[in-house]
Amino acid sequence: MDRLTLPRLQKTVDAGKCLPAGDSLPSWSHLPLDAKFPMVPNLAGTLTLFTSKCGAAKYRRKSSSDFDLTDPNGMSMSSEYHPLHDPHLRSHYSVSRMRRHLVRNGFITESGMVICNLKEFNKYRQYLRRICLMELVRERKRDTLRESSSGMGIGERAADNDSSRLTSRFAETRRRHAEKIDAQRTRQEMMAKLKGEQMERKRREQRERHADIMRRKQYEDDRRRDTLLRNAEETERRNMILLRKWRRRDRDHAIRMEAMRRQRESELQKRNKDSWETRKRVQRERLDREAVIREQLRLATDKDIAQRNRHLARQRDGQMSKLQQLKASARAAREERNRRCEARLARRIAAAARRGNSLMLTYYVHNGGTVPSATGRLSGANGLYSKFSVGLVFRILSQPRQ
Repeated sequence: MDRLTLPRLQKTVDAGKCLPAGDSLPSWSHLPLDAKFPMVPNLAGTLTLFTSKCGAAKYRRKSSSDFDLTDPNGMSMSSEYHPLHDPHLRSHYSVSRMRRHLVRNGFITESGMVICNLKEFNKYRQYLRRICLMELVRERKRDTLRESSSGMGIGERAADNDSSRLTSRFAETRRRHAEKIDAQRTRQEMMAKLKGEQMERKRREQRERHADIMRRKQYEDDRRRDTLLRNAEETERRNMILLRKWRRRDRDHAIRMEAMRRQRESELQKRNKDSWETRKRVQRERLDREAVIREQLRLATDKDIAQRNRHLARQRDGQMSKLQQLKASARAAREERNRRCEARLARRIAAAARRGNSLMLTYYVHNGGTVPSATGRLSGANGLYSKFSVGLVFRILSQPRQ
C-alpha cells in the first residue's frame, strides 16, 4: 500500500530543467517539463518566475522569419510582440542605467532574465519540452535521409529538366500578361482624367454653397455662444461648491479605505507565510517518509533474495544426496544380479560336466552376448551375459574331470 503513495516516474528524459528562482518547494525539482507548476499562494518576493535573457529571442527558429510553420495554431509559441525579447534592442538594454531601471521596476532579474507570470512560465516549459522532442525527431529524419541518399540522383536530374521547361513557358505567359495590363492601365488613366474634371466642377459648386451656409451658421453660433457662456458661468459656480464638498468626502473615504487595505494586506501576508511554511514542512515530511519506504522495500527485497538463495542451496544439496544414494543402490543391485547369474551358470555347467556329455560351446556375442548349448540354450538371467560370464564358462570347461 505504501508503494501506491509514491509519485509517478518520468516517462521521457528532459534535456534540461526550468525552475523558478528563490525559496521553491522541495518537490518542484522532480517535476518534468510536461507538468504545470501549481498556483500556490506565497510571500511577496519569495519566488521569481523568468523565461530567457533580456534582448534575446524567447523562441528559437530555424530561419530569420518572425513566424514558424511548425506551430500554425500557436499552441506552444505566442506571436505577441514583447520588447524585452527583441534582439534588435540588445544594445539599448545593455546600458547600465537602463538595466538598473528594468531591475528596479521588476521587469528583469539581477542576472538579466525576463520576469513573467505563472501562465507564461508554464507555456515556456511546454515549449522547451516540444523543442526537445523535435530534436529527437530531426535526428531520426537525418539518419533516414542518410540511408536513402544513394537512390536520389536520378530523381533530381529529372526534376531539373522539368523545371527548365516550366520556366520558359512561365516567361512567355508573364510577357503577354504584362502587355495586357499596360493597355488596361492606359484606358483607366484616360477615364480617371475625365472623371477628375467633372469632380472638380462639382467640388467648386459645393464650396460656394458651403460658404453661404457657413456664414448663416456663424451668426447663429455667435448668438448661441453668448447664451452658453452665461449659463456656463452659473453652472461653474454651482459646480465649484459641489466639488469642494465631494473632495472633502472623497478624502475621508480614501483615508478609511487605505487603513482597511493595509490591515487586509498584513493579514493576507501573515496567512500566506503560515501556509507557505506549513506546505514546506509537509512536503519535507513526505519526502522523508518516501525515502524510508523505499529503504524498507530495498531491505525486504534483499532479505527475500537471501532466503530464496538459502532455500535453493538446501534443495540442491538434498537432490545431490538423493542422487548419490540412487547411484549407490543401483550399483549394488547390479553387482548382486551379476553375482547370482554367475553362480547359477556355474552350477549348470558343473552339472553338465558330471553327466559326461561332451559339450561343444559356441557363443555369439551381440549387445552383451548369449551362451547356447548343443541341445538347447543355457539361459541365465533373461539369457544375456556379459563377456565376463562367457570367460567364466570357458574357465570351468577347461578344468579336468575328477
